[in-house]
Amino acid sequence: MKDDPERARGLITSLSFQARLELMCQVSAKDKLDLVELAEDRIRLVRALPKQELFFAVQELGKEGAIELIARASLEQINFMLDLDCWKRDEIDLDKVREWIKTLRECSPRKLLTWLQKADPELIIYFFKRHIKVVKPDDPSNPDDPAFGGLPREFYFTLDNQYFIEFIGPAEAQELIYQILDLIFPVDQHLYFTIMEGVIWELNMGLEEEARHWRQARLEDAGFPPLDEATAIYQYINPDTFNPQVHKKSLALSDYAYKDVSVPETTEAIISSRFYLSPIVKDSFFIESLANLQADPIFPLCQQELIVLFNKVLLVEVIDFSRMEEVRRAFELGHHYLNIGLEYICGDDVSKGKEILKEVRWQKIFQLGFSLIRQLQREAKKARSELQRVQPANDPADKAIRREIARILGGLLKKHPQLYQDKTDEIGRPVYRPLESLEELRQAEEKLGKIKKFLSQSVPVP
Repeated sequence: MKDDPERARGLITSLSFQARLELMCQVSAKDKLDLVELAEDRIRLVRALPKQELFFAVQELGKEGAIELIARASLEQINFMLDLDCWKRDEIDLDKVREWIKTLRECSPRKLLTWLQKADPELIIYFFKRHIKVVKPDDPSNPDDPAFGGLPREFYFTLDNQYFIEFIGPAEAQELIYQILDLIFPVDQHLYFTIMEGVIWELNMGLEEEARHWRQARLEDAGFPPLDEATAIYQYINPDTFNPQVHKKSLALSDYAYKDVSVPETTEAIISSRFYLSPIVKDSFFIESLANLQADPIFPLCQQELIVLFNKVLLVEVIDFSRMEEVRRAFELGHHYLNIGLEYICGDDVSKGKEILKEVRWQKIFQLGFSLIRQLQREAKKARSELQRVQPANDPADKAIRREIARILGGLLKKHPQLYQDKTDEIGRPVYRPLESLEELRQAEEKLGKIKKFLSQSVPVP
C-alpha cells in the first residue's frame, strides 16, 4: 500500500463495503490504519468494526498511535473501550480515565465534549470527585464564610462565583481538570451544574457502584458475562464419565451469542470480531478441526460461541486489558484447554473433531480439557506431599533425582500446569512450556508416573 498508494486506493474503492470491512478485520492493527486512510468512507468503516476488534487494534497501536481510529469511532465504541480499559476488576482506574480524556482531547475538543455529555454521569462525577472539592458558600463575598474551610477565597478556583473549587487530585492532573471545566462551562451549563452538585452531594461508593452497573450491562451486550458467571468455565467435570451427547448445543444464537450494538442500523455488514480467531498456534487438532468447519453454515455461530467463551477466559485471567501479552496468553490458554478436551473426545479423528465442534457446547469441551489437567495437578500435589515424607539419601545421584523431581513438580503445580522440558536456560532456570495437546498431557503423566515409582521405592522418614 505504501509503494503505490493511488493504486491501493483504487483497489480499496473498487471493493464493496462488506468486502472492505472483512478486509479490515483480517489485517494487522497497523494495516487497519492504512486502510482507513485509503478509504473514502472512513467514519462509516471504523464505526462498523466490531467493538472488540477496534479495542484490540487500539491496544496494539497504543492510544497515541491510534488517534485516527479513535477520532472516527462512535460513542458506543468509545464507551466500550473505556469499559474494558478503565477498570481493574470492580474498581475504576483513574489513571486510565485520564489517559482516555487526554486522547479524546487530542482527537478534538469537540470529541471530548461530546463524550462528556453522553458518558455515564456517575463515571464523570466520580472522576471529578476524586480530583476536586467543591464548596458553595451562602455569601461568596464573605471570605470568612465557614464553607471555605478557613482558607482565603483566593485559594479556590471558580468560573461563576457560585461554585468554588479546590484541587485535591495528583498534581500532574490539575491542569487537565481545569481545561476540561473550561471546555464544559461556556457550552453546557447543565452538565457543569450536574458535575458541581454531584461532587458536593454524591458518595464515591454509590457513584462507583452505579457506574459499574451500567458498565456491566454494556459488557453483557458484547458477550462479557459477570465475573462470577465467567468463573464457571473452571468448573471440574469428571473426564471418565463425560458424554458429549449430554452437552449438545442449541442452534439458537441467543443461547451464547451477543448483540453487537456498535454497527449502525444503516450498515448492511454485520460481522464477528476476527481478533479471537487469529492463529494462536500454527498447528493443532482444534485448529485443523475448526478449519474443516469453515465452509459449514454453522461456522458463524461457532465464531460467536468462541468469542463468548474466550471473553470469559479474559475476565478471569486478565486484570489489565491494556497488557496485550496478558490478553494473548489468555487466548492461548483457551486454545490449549479446547484442544486437549477435543482430542480427548476424538482421538486422532479430525473429521470427528469437526462434528464435535458443530454439536457440543464449546464451554464443556473447554471444561473437559481443564479437568484433565486439573486431575494431573492433583496427582502432582500428592507426589509433592509424598516426597516430603521420603528420607533423602546422602549421595549425589539422589540429590540429582530430587532436583529433577522438584523441577517437574514445579511446572505441574503452577496455576496453569506446564511441562518441564528436561533442560535449563543460560542462567540455570528450568525451561517449561504450556500443556498444549493431549500428547503433552500424556508426557506429563509419564513423568509423574516415574516420580511415583521412585517414591514407592524410597525409604520413608522415620
